[in-house]
Amino acid sequence: MILLKNVTWNVEETQKYYQKLNDTCDCGYCRNFLATIDKFYPALSNFLHQFGLTMNQPVESVHVYRDANEMLYYEAWYGVSGNLKEEFSISMAENLKVTFAPPDWLYKLDFEGDYFWILVDGILLPWELEEEYDG
Repeated sequence: MILLKNVTWNVEETQKYYQKLNDTCDCGYCRNFLATIDKFYPALSNFLHQFGLTMNQPVESVHVYRDANEMLYYEAWYGVSGNLKEEFSISMAENLKVTFAPPDWLYKLDFEGDYFWILVDGILLPWELEEEYDG
C-alpha cells in the first residue's frame, strides 16, 4: 500500500467531472492506449481507482516514442478534484512514475473547485490494434 501525505481528494467530484468528458481522440495511438492499458497495468488501475479515476479515460494520453522492442511509450494525465500541498512523485512497477502536480502544471480544467494533476509516465504498451501501426 502506498501512503499519500499532503494530498486530499474528492472521488464524487472527480467522477462528476469525467462524466462530462466526451471528447476522446480517435487517432490510432489513443485507441491503442484505451484498448490495452487495463490489460497490462492492473495495479495502476487499482491505484487510480481510489481517486475516482478510470485508467482508460485520461484527460490526455500522449504517445512519446516506440522503443527498440516495438513497445510504445506513453504518458497519461488525469485531473483529480482535491488539494495538493506540494508536488511529489512515486514509483510503481519497473518503469512507472506517478507525479502529483499542482493545477498550473498543465492547462486549466473545468473543475468546480480545487484540483490537481496525476501524471503517469513510463507506460509501455504493445501495438494491439488490427490495423497497421502508422508511426
